[in-house]
Amino acid sequence: MPAALPRHVLNAPRSYVPSGTLWTRLRFEDDYKLAGMDETDLTLRFDPDSDLASTRFTAGKKIKLTRHANLILRDSYSFRTPGFETNDIDWNTTKSVEVSLGPTATVLAAEFNNSKDDAVWHSSVSLQQPLTKAFTLRASIREIQTQNPSSVFKARYSRTW
Repeated sequence: MPAALPRHVLNAPRSYVPSGTLWTRLRFEDDYKLAGMDETDLTLRFDPDSDLASTRFTAGKKIKLTRHANLILRDSYSFRTPGFETNDIDWNTTKSVEVSLGPTATVLAAEFNNSKDDAVWHSSVSLQQPLTKAFTLRASIREIQTQNPSSVFKARYSRTW
């Protein structure tokens, strides 16, 4: 793939060798969604280089607040294991609440997360603003329940062809 791309500063170097990760994402629609949910996704990954297998299941419900604002409730469960060893499964669960503003596509979110190795719920709040179809800015504060929260600012560029 990299050799097929034109030479440009944003394209990967031609010596780059992509990972051998295998993945699939299933998005269930209509009658196949989880009862009462507006979105139901299943993502499966396997990386033979690190011998890690993972599964992620996400379900979400969209509630219309006003003509221009939606509330989105999302529940996600992840499982990860070395190879396909069922005796050593790591898990993680994430609950999120988002308010999406239609005209500007701004998203204000609160997220709560817990994992197998940590009995404490971790939390964050974020604000995401797309500037163009390909470019998005996101600012968040993580670990807001602690004495030492951290701030993160991300810029994302995504191109599909």
